[in-house]
Amino acid sequence: EAGRFVEVPWLEAVLGSEALVRLHHEVAPQLHSWAAPIRVEVRQLQGPTTSGRLSFCFDGLRWPVLPPLELALRLALGILLACVVSSGAASPRAEGEKRSAAGLLLGATVALIAALFATTLYFAPFACLMENALLLLVHLGLALIGVSYLGYVGGAFAPEVCSGLVLLSTCLSGVPLAVYVLLRTVA
Repeated sequence: EAGRFVEVPWLEAVLGSEALVRLHHEVAPQLHSWAAPIRVEVRQLQGPTTSGRLSFCFDGLRWPVLPPLELALRLALGILLACVVSSGAASPRAEGEKRSAAGLLLGATVALIAALFATTLYFAPFACLMENALLLLVHLGLALIGVSYLGYVGGAFAPEVCSGLVLLSTCLSGVPLAVYVLLRTVA
């Protein structure tokens, strides 16, 4: 009644979950055919639903499969890169067979990152366009790093070129990400 009385379509209030349900049952049937539109900031939400297993619903994610998929990708990348490093195949003094094994492992790494890039591009998991663009930029940077190491192991890139590409990729993806995080934290 308060919103109708002053003729505004919004009402600012602090409500508990019980009061919110009661408000929904009283207001929604008359105004929005059983749908009460509520807009809140994510940082205002607290409790077992918003902080527990359903927290992805309140983080701006539209595609809840992304966190477990990224975790699986990180595990796979860690295993592949650990195999490359432990075998000593990434060394410039490694023999042909070891270098080809390292090339296959690094190729699988690049393929995994490219698959996640394509998946992210197709599904756009975040509600915010900027967050989707930053995630794609980070995946593109990881792919560039993987390709540079693949070129180094294959003998196509000198160590200086590989280091330069890694630094370039880190700057081009890390700096915008850091600026975005800083601005989101300040705002």
